[in-house]
This record gives sequence, C-alpha cells and structure tokens, in this order.
Amino acid sequence: MGTDSDNLFAFVLAGGSGSRLWPYSTKKHPKPFLPLLADKTPFDETVRRAKRVAGRRTYVIANAEHREHVEKSVAQNRIPPCQRIYETDSRNTAFAAAIATKLALDSSKDACVLLLPSDHAIDCDLGFQQTIEQAVRQTLHCDLTLISIQPERPDTEFGYVHLSERQAVLGFHEKPCGLLNAAGYYAARVGEWFKPYGGRDVPLVVMSHQYFLTEEIDEIKAWTKENGKKTPMIRDVDSSYYLRQDKNGLNLGPYERNCKAHWVTADDPMPHDFSFQLYPDDLDRLEWYIEDAMARVPVLATGGVGRNINGPIPYAPDGLPMIGPMPGVKNAFEAHSFTFGIVQGGGAGKVMAEWLVEGETEMDMWSVDPRRYTDYADHDYCHAKALETYGHEYGMHFPHKMWPAGRNK
Repeated sequence: MGTDSDNLFAFVLAGGSGSRLWPYSTKKHPKPFLPLLADKTPFDETVRRAKRVAGRRTYVIANAEHREHVEKSVAQNRIPPCQRIYETDSRNTAFAAAIATKLALDSSKDACVLLLPSDHAIDCDLGFQQTIEQAVRQTLHCDLTLISIQPERPDTEFGYVHLSERQAVLGFHEKPCGLLNAAGYYAARVGEWFKPYGGRDVPLVVMSHQYFLTEEIDEIKAWTKENGKKTPMIRDVDSSYYLRQDKNGLNLGPYERNCKAHWVTADDPMPHDFSFQLYPDDLDRLEWYIEDAMARVPVLATGGVGRNINGPIPYAPDGLPMIGPMPGVKNAFEAHSFTFGIVQGGGAGKVMAEWLVEGETEMDMWSVDPRRYTDYADHDYCHAKALETYGHEYGMHFPHKMWPAGRNK
C-alpha cells in the first residue's frame, strides 16, 4: 500500500460526552482532545496515523460543539475545509459511517472506507500500517472488515460483534447506554444477571406489608360531603400505623414490630413471576394495631373490612432506596428499594436522570448511593436489618443512635 492509495479513504471520528475521564474531561472537552500523549492529543495522533495510510484522502467527522479543537489540529495536518464534516446534532457511529461511505463512493466507486475512532493510544506506527494493509486486502473478499480487540471478560463497557463460525460478521451489539436495574422488589433477582460483569448480591429483603380498607362509613361520607375535602391523615408514631381516608372509608396500614419477610429461605423461594399477585391475608399479625386504632378512632370499628392487601415491598437494610451507580459494574445503575414510592418518585427520577445523562448529581446523594454497602451486607445482615427497620418505620431515629440488629458484621 502506498501512502496515498487511490481507493482508501480514512475518516477520523471525534466526539464523546466527556464523562469517561470526568472531571478532567467534560462535554465540551472530551477525551480525544486532551493532551494525554505527551503534548499530543489522541485526536492529533489519530489524524497523523490516518494521513500516513490514506494521505490526502483523510477526512474528519466531528460534533460541531468540538469545532475549535478540531480546527486547531487539522490546520497543522493540512486537511482541507471540504473534508471536515461537523454534525450539528449528536449522532452515533452508524450515522457517521453512512456519511463516510457516501462521500467515499462519490469520489470512487471502488472506495475502501477506513473508520478510525480518535480515542486510542497506539504505540507502533509500523504495526498499525501493516494491520491496515491486511484489512484492506481482506475487504477484497468481503464487504466489512473489523479491527478489534478480543475481550478477556464480559464487560458492559464493550460493544460486541456477533461472528459466524467462519468469522463472518453477523451483527453488532452496541455498548449499553446506561443499564438501569429498576426492578422494584425483583431488583435482587435482576442483580444476579450482572454478576458475570462484576456485580454483587443486591442487599435488599422483600417485606410483607399489609393494610386493610374498610367498607363505606356513613360518618366519613357525611363529613366529606359537608366540608368538601377528605378527613386529615393520622400517623400514630407510638403505636406505629397510619390511618387515612380512602373513598368514603378508611385505610389502616400498620408497620408492625412482629413483621415478616418473604422469599428469604430455601423453602420459600422467590417465584419467577409474582405480577398482580398478593400474599395470603395475615390479619392475626395486625390484631393489636387494629384494636389500638379502633380505640383512638372509634368510627373505624363501625366499618366492616372491605378488603385486605398484603403485598411485597423491598427494603434495604437502612430503609433508604438505592439510587446511583451499580457497584462493580461500569455503565450500569440502580434505582430500587423505594419504601414510599409515590412520595420519592419525583426526586428519584431527577437524580437518576442526572446520573445517566451527566454522570454526576447536583447534590450529595451518598445516603442513597448503592455503593454505601460492601461485603458485610450479606443475606443474614439484610434480613435482620430489614425486620428492624420496617418494625421501627415510625420510630424516633435520634442522631447517632445505633440500632442493635446486624451488629458485629
């Protein structure tokens, strides 16, 4: 191959979100434009290598937001303005490949297109040139040749190529764009899928939360009609329950000390599918709380039990949700273990969007960061703490108070 092959067109691709080496890299100054290679940037070196194998048929495709960085480099490498393509909107590599193919074929019907990402460090110029020459020869027998690295392990930082037995390219699997485990009380099961990629056992336990709805109560209905609003909500932190109006009846929901976790033993495995299902009623567990609430609000005793709901609710050991990066797995996040989902939903959505889009949050979110738990949070610890946390949901949490369950781990 000569230094200016008639058929080889090299396209240097430059861009990025700037999150990989943050805070050193930023959205406006991503990794390809950082002087990581002595006084040169990866982009500078990629353009130089491209010129070495394609000569005057070297092009650049970049985001318009990075025009200043590109112009500074390509001026030194003498790439004509007509061979500098700027995208006004961020696109993926497939879009850039389509532009490159169109431009090359417009110049030569026998064009061979070389796409070069500009975020690599390659020490051996001779080895690079020999590899490109081999790839060009390979394209005489197929439409597409990939120059890639054989991965040593599964990793969510990689995209993957699906090959046939004869090493023909059958398809591509893009690098995941922010995988998110938001599986609620199934988050531990979903977490198992990430173990081959460096994940861990998700530290949560599924608790049984019961509340019951009364039938219509005449006094509640009359008061609501007269006042045009619902009755105030009652939260008894000493007895540990809430009591609020539901339609024209009442909803009583205790956080009982004699609480129960599900799917924590071998003889009670988590089912494959529990959607739209509930646990069997267990009102005996709530008897004391029901009687206490009836003593405080006697009208509660006049309404029969319309329906009892006994369903799953995920609990982290401290009762707080897990929102943020997944420990041990790159490019993956968690948003689960919400015990008060509707109340927490808006803020959780905002924070999760910041993690996914910006790679950081506006506020310090360590109290809900999944990485706050390490190896000490094993199954026994999580079970003991979940029972304690649930049973004291309305307890007084004084500063620096050390709750006894799960200690000495």
